[in-house]
Amino acid sequence: MNKKKKIWLCFLACFFTIIVAPNVTLAEEAPSALPIQILGINDFHGALSDAAFLSSNLNQETELFKEKQPHGSSIRVQAGDMVGSSPVNSSLLQDEPTIKAMNRMLFEYGTLGNHEFDEGLDEFNRIITGTAPETGIFNSETEHYPREASTQQILIANVRQKADQSIPHNWKPYAVKEMIVEQQKVSIGFIGIVTKTIPNLVSKKYYDAYSFLDEAETIATYSHELQSLGVNAIVVLAHTGNGEAIMDQLNRIAPDHSVDVFIDGHSHKNINTVRGKTRIVQSLSSGQAFSAITGVIDPQTNDFSSTPQANVKLVNKSFPKDLTVEAITIDADQRIDGLASQTISYAASRSTISKKDNQWKESALGNLVADAQVAIASKEGFSVDGALINSGSLRADLAVGSDKSISYGAAHRVQPFGNSLYVVQLSGKQLTEILNKQYQNNQKNPLQIGGISYQYTNYYGTNQPYILTKLMRKNKTNIAANQTVTVVVNEYVYTSAVFAPIFNQGKLLDSLQANDTDAFIQYLKDQKDAKLPINAKIDKRKNYTPFKPATDFSYRTHVQDYGWQSYVTTGKSSGTTGKSKRLEAIQIKLNSSIAGSIQYKTHILDYGWQSWRENNALSGTTGKSKRLEAIQIRLSGALSSYYDIHYRVHSQDYGWLGWAKNEQSSGTQGFSKRLEAIQIKIVPKNTALPVKNRTPFIKK
Repeated sequence: MNKKKKIWLCFLACFFTIIVAPNVTLAEEAPSALPIQILGINDFHGALSDAAFLSSNLNQETELFKEKQPHGSSIRVQAGDMVGSSPVNSSLLQDEPTIKAMNRMLFEYGTLGNHEFDEGLDEFNRIITGTAPETGIFNSETEHYPREASTQQILIANVRQKADQSIPHNWKPYAVKEMIVEQQKVSIGFIGIVTKTIPNLVSKKYYDAYSFLDEAETIATYSHELQSLGVNAIVVLAHTGNGEAIMDQLNRIAPDHSVDVFIDGHSHKNINTVRGKTRIVQSLSSGQAFSAITGVIDPQTNDFSSTPQANVKLVNKSFPKDLTVEAITIDADQRIDGLASQTISYAASRSTISKKDNQWKESALGNLVADAQVAIASKEGFSVDGALINSGSLRADLAVGSDKSISYGAAHRVQPFGNSLYVVQLSGKQLTEILNKQYQNNQKNPLQIGGISYQYTNYYGTNQPYILTKLMRKNKTNIAANQTVTVVVNEYVYTSAVFAPIFNQGKLLDSLQANDTDAFIQYLKDQKDAKLPINAKIDKRKNYTPFKPATDFSYRTHVQDYGWQSYVTTGKSSGTTGKSKRLEAIQIKLNSSIAGSIQYKTHILDYGWQSWRENNALSGTTGKSKRLEAIQIRLSGALSSYYDIHYRVHSQDYGWLGWAKNEQSSGTQGFSKRLEAIQIKIVPKNTALPVKNRTPFIKK
């Protein structure tokens, strides 16, 4: 066959092969990646009034995503505190309108926050399952509310019932959402966790049945479980306020984890950062902002192809409201309007009564609420000296109308939790210990007080920067350490891990009929009935009095032939050495108004030991040529509880004797030896004397 014919036949063979077998390909194409959008919120707190704006912003974000990625998938999630500490249009209806609003906004997955524990997980479960409450527990508006079950799935991996280690209410630790891309399944996993510090945030009766597992260890466990199922794209819904530290720990203990996104809550911050390969976001609170997260899942690896991108976006209120959500808000407003708008009291001015602490952790609203609890306890027949409330129980400023009116709704918003109130008998020492506790741990547990007041000062302890030096009743009489004092305290404070060990040493006398919400509202009503306007203010119930041992005391001596010397302080010598001049008198003064004093007495030639002096009084003699031979010095009051006083003398023929402390004798007795100089210093309690200390006192 000639060359031209061979070429022609080869061409025909190739042509018919292509025509007859059109489906034959040389290489199979990989399926397309799936664009993913996750819209997340945290700490919604039943913010119904802004829910319609949030919904319209979320809807537009989804529409923009779909325009660019028509085959992409958009998912909405929430990271705890969906309910609790809510405005009255949600809280007076047990947050059931919020459940309806979240349904309309199409949230698919959520986790628990600390506020889901406010009335117990049983009540939260009733709300999200749309179950009617028992008759008579709540107001009639709640009983007749047209509730509905939540359409989102609650995920919680690190809460266990102590009884059997199961997750409460058959909730799941994680969920897997499956999507189809070109006939191939793509999955994304969601894990839910809450802060393990719930016992520090919630009344004991609402957390005592549960144990709380370490957040990072729990995520590691379920990340590996999801990975074993072939799910490598993983999102954590967290309510911790500690996302970066948790992810750092997770990266250490489980570097092979596959967590791509960590949506956090609890601290109400704007956070958008990356730890390792994980995107961490948080978007303020109360529907003010949301996190818009985007990424691409590779169907071959079933994982995000790279760390997802994110923007934390403020809600734009120029958008039209979502009318389906707004209808829920309007309905809730109408249902509670009669109750919420009812005037229950009047203020002395039109100014809002603020819960904001001053630098000493005292607030006008805190004082008002604490005073209310003292008054209601008295009204119920209890003789109480004071009240203690945690600053965190104040959830909103007390709004005052233009006519100086205070509404039921405004008062309810201040104290929405309905915590029980207990009457507890303590010693002055125990109450002081409780109040000192609030200054530990970076002052994370401040208390507002009523009926009592106290003085406190700076302290040298790294974990105790301030300490109480004086505790007083309302009439300004001191409460001694061994005296009995009775206080009313809310359930959170009484059962708190911080304060409970001390309260348990006291005696629980009873509980009030009124809870903290009812007590505050009733007090405001009582003031209105008595025609007494509410005039809350900061009035220095916590009186800070600084004390610096290096400068806040001084002393001087009267020296033979020289007379009175200048005042010195902190270990400096007063008197002379090498000149054979006797000390004849001494004065010591405290240059601070701190509770306590410096007391001293001297042994004088011919006269012996004199009585105790203090407050710069003269101990010794002048103009009589009488030498001082020995001295004793001590601290009294609060000073003696937290400080020691060290001192030494220069004695004739002996030179500097050893250091003495706290009323020990320093000098000589029976040897006719003069004192010539003295050094004094105030030091932290239990500071040791020098190891090679000479004898401070020589007696015949």
